[in-house]
Amino acid sequence: MNILFTNSGRRTYILDYALRISNINIHVSETDKYAPVTFYKNVKKHFTTKVNNNYKKYLSQILKIVIKEKIQKLIPLSDHDLLILSKNKELFLKKGCEIIISNFEDIERCINKKSMYNHCIKHKIKTPKSFFSKKEILKFSKNLIK
Repeated sequence: MNILFTNSGRRTYILDYALRISNINIHVSETDKYAPVTFYKNVKKHFTTKVNNNYKKYLSQILKIVIKEKIQKLIPLSDHDLLILSKNKELFLKKGCEIIISNFEDIERCINKKSMYNHCIKHKIKTPKSFFSKKEILKFSKNLIK
C-alpha cells in the first residue's frame, strides 16, 4: 500500500510509527527542503508549493503525486490543507485514493475559534468563557487571561 502524509514538517513521530508497519510505502509532501521529515531515508519525498500561496496549484501537485505514485491513502498532518482536501475527497477517491479526514463542515467549525466556541456552548460542552471583541471584554469585570 502507498500512503502519502501531506505537510509533514516536524511530525516525525508519525513517520516513526508508520515505518514499523510492514507492506507499506511511505511518501511525504513538504514545502521546505529543510523540514525534519525530509531527512528520513525510507520515505519518498515530494515538494509542493505552500497551500496558502496557491490552493489550485497545491491541489494539482498533490493530485499528480497521488496518480503517479498510485497513492491509496492520504493523511494530512497539518491544518493548512484540511479544508481544500476535505472539499476534494471525491476527486481523490475517483483516482483510487482515500483521504483520511473529517468532513468539511466539522473542519471549518473547528478551525474557526468563534464557531467552535458557539458549538461547545450550544451542545453544553464545558469550555472557558471566550471574548471576540473589545466591547465584550470591557463588559466582563473579572480577571482575564489573554
